Amino acid sequence: MDYFWINILILSTFIFIVLMMIVFILKLRKNNQNINESKKRYKNLFNSIPVAIFVWGKDLKVLDWNKHAEYIFGYKKEEIIGKNYFDFIVPEDLRKDVDKVTSKILDMNRVKNVNENITKDGRRILCEWDVIVEKDEKGNFYRAISMAQDVTEKTKYQQELKKTVEKLSETNEELYSSNEELEESYKIIENQSDQMREMIELFNRFDQTEMSLDQFYSEILLVAMDVMTEADYGSISIIEKDKWEFIASSGHNLEKLRELELHKKDSIIVSSPTIIKDIKKENMKRFNDAQRRIFEEATRDIKESLIISVPIDDDIYLNIAIDIAAESKKGFNDNSIMLFQAFKNIASTYLKNKVYSKKIIDSYLDFSKKLATIAEAHDDITGKHINRVGELSAFFAEKLGYKKSFVDRIRNEAPLHDIGKIFVDKAILDKKGPLTDEEWEIMKKHTVLSGRLLSEDFFRLAKKIAYYHHEKWDGSGYPFGMKGDEIPLEAQIVSLVDVYDALRDERPYKKAFTHQQAVDIISKGDGRTKPEHFNPKLLKIFLEYEKDIEKIFDDLKE
Repeated sequence: MDYFWINILILSTFIFIVLMMIVFILKLRKNNQNINESKKRYKNLFNSIPVAIFVWGKDLKVLDWNKHAEYIFGYKKEEIIGKNYFDFIVPEDLRKDVDKVTSKILDMNRVKNVNENITKDGRRILCEWDVIVEKDEKGNFYRAISMAQDVTEKTKYQQELKKTVEKLSETNEELYSSNEELEESYKIIENQSDQMREMIELFNRFDQTEMSLDQFYSEILLVAMDVMTEADYGSISIIEKDKWEFIASSGHNLEKLRELELHKKDSIIVSSPTIIKDIKKENMKRFNDAQRRIFEEATRDIKESLIISVPIDDDIYLNIAIDIAAESKKGFNDNSIMLFQAFKNIASTYLKNKVYSKKIIDSYLDFSKKLATIAEAHDDITGKHINRVGELSAFFAEKLGYKKSFVDRIRNEAPLHDIGKIFVDKAILDKKGPLTDEEWEIMKKHTVLSGRLLSEDFFRLAKKIAYYHHEKWDGSGYPFGMKGDEIPLEAQIVSLVDVYDALRDERPYKKAFTHQQAVDIISKGDGRTKPEHFNPKLLKIFLEYEKDIEKIFDDLKE
């Protein structure tokens, strides 16, 4: 009997041990499954991060290599695993210097630096590195994780921007110097007549209006002649490169003067105020027969002239001439020369300011549009999309009744609306299929990135467009979910124009829609695009002038 219970006890114990082993094995399998899933998630994350990452050991041999490292350096994982990374991505002429840095890394926990590297196809690129060192329990080097970003274009942009800022500073110094000269002239004539102050007031008033250069010089020429009481006639002309052209005249026939085909060699150029007797006769000596006939018809007979040629830029001169009629008994004196010098300073300083400002603005816009073209290169290689967005936006601004200055600004700055895409991973921009939720969130950040890039005060309008052109009238847009008139009107304009052009334009992932299809989608909706997305006033203009919009697109398509 005792043996029976002993056997029962042994059997129960055995069964218990077997059950415990089964439970242990099941838990072990589950843990292994969790570990495998964690490894898989780590691998997906490792390969999806838009930063080049690779792991290497003490012998500099690569242990792991992610997808973005393949994208930046050009080497597939199987090409580089188990090999010394020095032999692949470090230029031969820099290996000695990089070797020193690597030796230091072995004794440190983390190192950040910027190095020049080389790709599989031989391109030299600039990379920003962040290296994290892992050590064993004894504090000895175990392995290192290197992370890199290609900052070649970013660095190039920063250098270009620095040059532009330096150029702007130099120009400001020149303008400051010109202003000092102008102030000195003001002091000299401070006690002169109210007529002289009228000339200065005209200059200040012109700086705040949209008067053309021709209008400005016509007005200021009349004031100058009023101040210089001995003057009967006058003219202002510009020599630009080899072309000499009259832009303002008093007493002479400007319309006829503009018929003259004149060159720099035909003009009289003097660097300081100079009195010339019978300048008409002097000019006739330089002209050919056809020029003489027109000049004779266009000009009055002149006793003497006070002239000066002011260099505005390397290839631009401003020619100013104040004339006394042939029958007059008056003549120019020292006071005339002083007033003429002041007049010259005002006119030339304005034109210098205008020329330099235009150069700076053109430089800013040209460089920014190049960046915008790079940002759109994934589906707008020629840059025609951004140009059409500018022209179509200007068309809407005109129809809304805006002044020419605003129309020109939106034409020039609307093309910068997606410039922030230059910071978005190219793999996302080039993706043919639909974006994942994570990729879409990254893509949407281009609006904020664009706004930050356009932080200069000059780009105030472009910044608003960049930030808000994906906002929608009904509040369903991004990044802020603004609605109605909370959205700046310039951004509302570009929003509609951008959608229209995207529909009409052929992209790698879609065919182009016809104009009528695009009109129907915008005005009636297609599930993705709805008429509620747009300002009703802009929709009305769009539908009323849709044929004009079609023509603008077609003209700029080819």
